[in-house]
Amino acid sequence: MAIGSDGKIYSWGANNYGQLGDGTTADRSTPALVDTSGLGGISFTQVSGSTYHAAALGSDENVYAWGFNLSGLLGVGAGGSNQLVPAPVNTSGIGNVAFTQIGTGTTNTQGIAANGNIYSWGVNNRGQLGDGTTTDRPAPVQVNTTGIGGVTFTRLAVGISHSVAIGSDGNTYAWGNNFSGGLGDGTTTVSSVPVLVDTSGIDGVTFTQVAAGNGHSLAIGSDGYTYAWGSGDYGQLGHGAGTSSSTPVRVGTSTDIFSSLAAAQSRSLGLDSAGNLYIWGSDHSGMSAITTPELFAPIVAVTGVTFDGLAGTNLIDNGDGTWSVDTPAHVAGPVDVVVSWTLNGVAQTPISYLASADEGFTYYAPVPPGVTISGDQTVVEGEPASFTATLTGTPSPAVSWEVSTDGGATWTAGTAAEGVVSPDGLILEITSTSATQDGYQYRAIAAATSAGPAATSSPSTLTVTTLPEVTAPVDVTVAEGGTATFTVEVTAGSPAPTLEWEMSTDGGVTWVTVTGNPNMVVSNAGRTLTVSPAAVSASGNEYRVVATNAAGTVTSESAKLVVTQSGSGGTAGGTGNSSNVNTTLESTGTEISPFYGIIAAIALALGIALIAGNQVVRRRGLNR
Repeated sequence: MAIGSDGKIYSWGANNYGQLGDGTTADRSTPALVDTSGLGGISFTQVSGSTYHAAALGSDENVYAWGFNLSGLLGVGAGGSNQLVPAPVNTSGIGNVAFTQIGTGTTNTQGIAANGNIYSWGVNNRGQLGDGTTTDRPAPVQVNTTGIGGVTFTRLAVGISHSVAIGSDGNTYAWGNNFSGGLGDGTTTVSSVPVLVDTSGIDGVTFTQVAAGNGHSLAIGSDGYTYAWGSGDYGQLGHGAGTSSSTPVRVGTSTDIFSSLAAAQSRSLGLDSAGNLYIWGSDHSGMSAITTPELFAPIVAVTGVTFDGLAGTNLIDNGDGTWSVDTPAHVAGPVDVVVSWTLNGVAQTPISYLASADEGFTYYAPVPPGVTISGDQTVVEGEPASFTATLTGTPSPAVSWEVSTDGGATWTAGTAAEGVVSPDGLILEITSTSATQDGYQYRAIAAATSAGPAATSSPSTLTVTTLPEVTAPVDVTVAEGGTATFTVEVTAGSPAPTLEWEMSTDGGVTWVTVTGNPNMVVSNAGRTLTVSPAAVSASGNEYRVVATNAAGTVTSESAKLVVTQSGSGGTAGGTGNSSNVNTTLESTGTEISPFYGIIAAIALALGIALIAGNQVVRRRGLNR
């Protein structure tokens, strides 16, 4: 039995009493889901299975049991029928305590509650329930700890007919059957209450983990070594001899260090920190004794596969724990498959996958492969992009990807720059796109099968957009009434951006677009802004350009317009016959500006010399 990552329990093997919990009594050679449909969605955190029944700890901290209900073994009440699906253990007699750990023996079940007490139920002919009696219990009763000072417990292991537990005081205790010294107290006397495991011979080592089998016990010591006691006739104590011991002895040598232990009928197992499994005691055939831990390296070989009795051909060991075989001709539909195999050269019971039990295989009419992929992708540089393949065909084809960097002219296998393919091959993701990938094309190939040639999808194009970059316009100075021209250049950005000019009249605090202003004309694909005629009131205005494309928007630095005020002509009034004085004076033929002309006219009327631009002009007469 095992708990899946989905919190559900799966089981396989013998099922004559419903101990697989799937609602049937059919044996299963592959994992079957334990039926929890009647439990309101409860998941499980622990499961323990024995020969005839199983128990599990639910997410609600209650215990559920199923299988054979001999003498109340399931804890659901005396005389109850076998349970083909999990049923809640009746804890009303112990205050409905919550459980934190459970374990199963051949004919009893036990668990540690949140209060540290151990409760047990089922067959009690050897005192294995630890309640001080040998009376069978159809519902949980508390293990009697009065003789050990009311100690509570932190770890529990339930064997065939005895149990071992680590106390809150650091000592280890055991109760139940004690043939060959399985309780570890230095005797072979049965005890219906917990007794102290005698560790005086191992320098006071305490234990951190325990396991219990058929008359023998295992423990990991505080010194890191493994210890065992009890029945050792098959070498299950691992101390180098097929002898029993009523007190703990060290397993193996100083190199035999284990992080996890398990005990079975007459066999012990240890798992080291590297995940290697070691075994000692009865070998796989049950005929030989292994007296020290040996690395378990079974050799499994498939010797034949039949399909509705027809032998498959070309049986191949793939070298990775799997085998392949060519199927014989068969009509489409369900088929029974039988696998013959050996373990270390010894023939084992063939494994049957029966269509009648929904375990078989199905022949399908072959369908040529086909593949399509998701459409074109457009992303901003640096963002991920992905393409998904959809496959058709029987048998289901494998998929691979190709990329073209030249518009589909040539194709290469792989994903090109940052591409990652999902484990099933159906999704290609470019985790961080770059501008160089703009325009790359991708397509999927459905691998050729016996049903036909390979299929190729239509390509999809990756478009990678990049933010625009524009130069800044420069300040312009122009005389009133003149024409001011601002220009920018686009230096980057894909796709090519659109350009929009903005104006600010308040020193860059607020901005408005120039669209619709008759004095402002945008030309040259938006790169040029012309202001004409330039008014003095526009002096100090600022102008900038906003560039936008699919990747986003950028704004240029601003430029300022300066408009200079020009001079204005005029007439000057006078007395006597002098009137309508022009601003051109006769002297050396020098023309004087209108402004200086006014000054000169007045000066001449007074007979005063005028110095204008380093020339002395004297009155000689007036043009009338």
